[in-house]
Amino acid sequence: MKKIIIVCDSVADAPLEELDGRTPLQTARCPFASRLAQTGQTGLLTLPRAGTEDHGEQLLGLFAGMTREQASALRQGPLEAMASGIDLSDYDFAWCGHFVTMDGDVLRDSLVRSLSLEETRWLAEQLQREWDAQRVRFAATEPSRLLVLYSTAGGARPQPGHPPHLSEGARADEFIRRSRADNIVRDIFERSRRILDSQPLNEIRVDLGENPANALWLWGGGPMSGMHELFTGFRISGAMLTQCPMAAGLARLAGMETIEMRDVWTAGGGMAFNLPLLVQELRQKDLLLVYAGAPRPGGRYGSAVEKVRAIEAMDANLLGPLSDVLAAHRPCRIILAANRGVSTPTGLPEAGRIPFVLAGDGIGADETQNWNEEEAARGALGSVKLSRLADLLE
Repeated sequence: MKKIIIVCDSVADAPLEELDGRTPLQTARCPFASRLAQTGQTGLLTLPRAGTEDHGEQLLGLFAGMTREQASALRQGPLEAMASGIDLSDYDFAWCGHFVTMDGDVLRDSLVRSLSLEETRWLAEQLQREWDAQRVRFAATEPSRLLVLYSTAGGARPQPGHPPHLSEGARADEFIRRSRADNIVRDIFERSRRILDSQPLNEIRVDLGENPANALWLWGGGPMSGMHELFTGFRISGAMLTQCPMAAGLARLAGMETIEMRDVWTAGGGMAFNLPLLVQELRQKDLLLVYAGAPRPGGRYGSAVEKVRAIEAMDANLLGPLSDVLAAHRPCRIILAANRGVSTPTGLPEAGRIPFVLAGDGIGADETQNWNEEEAARGALGSVKLSRLADLLE
């Protein structure tokens, strides 16, 4: 029997005043998700941890079948490095790097999204001139985003850094305090401010009223050697459909084939995957893990209305075409789930109601009509620990 797990990053939320007391999932029109809910059963996932830290990579590891101990060692920087195609042989530590806007000592913008990839590469080159590339490498991967690779050369292990999207409005000295005595993280942050502040590109941006990319913020750091050791003996015979570098890195380490996903969050984006390639993988493998990473770091979507529109686009671009493919690959069982909730007003992870649907062969329908937090709370499956999710596919 084919096993399909579809994870939509951070689509769960609390009821919002902007939506007349409804959540984005309750508001969005999602005919394909509703069809799964109407033909299957729903419930709420109980996550192993709650709080304000961003650990999306660890939750994905749990969905992939890792133990809680294994998943807790995952870090986003090394996972993205594994998916980058960059020669990593000279480096043993990796961070995610965001170009951010500092307003004095306060973090104003945690990711300067209006930078182009070409501008991002140019700013990375300006930073690289200040550091020996054999010790520190700055590699542009996406607009406003870098991988920062580091050779510890037998020295002390650096600190991972704190996610910038959880630090907006905070003072820089709070970031430095979290880095404790870690000289390299502090050094890159402070020297990047000096280098970037005087760049002509940023002077032009300020003149145009745009946020300058005047600092580089490191986060999600971890040792790459530890990642390889973590996946020793943990291999998955399956495929990963995703547009998220972190998920692609996990798939590579777990021995899964990766199928590239196109934009799922924009209306009119069309089919989000290469149909012949997906069909080929489904013929050969019994597990498909689909991970739709949120359009912004930390599981954020923008305003409540933007989140609703993104969820509707995902239903049309991903769930619609995927449902047609899966109908031709029976028998199968499907789980559709959020991996966490993220509060739209605060941008912080929300503990609590994480709705999921179980549908497919051998699954009778309960009375649920739609995939959302309120209806899932009344579903036949009740409350299910994330560690037991795989049992439902058997």
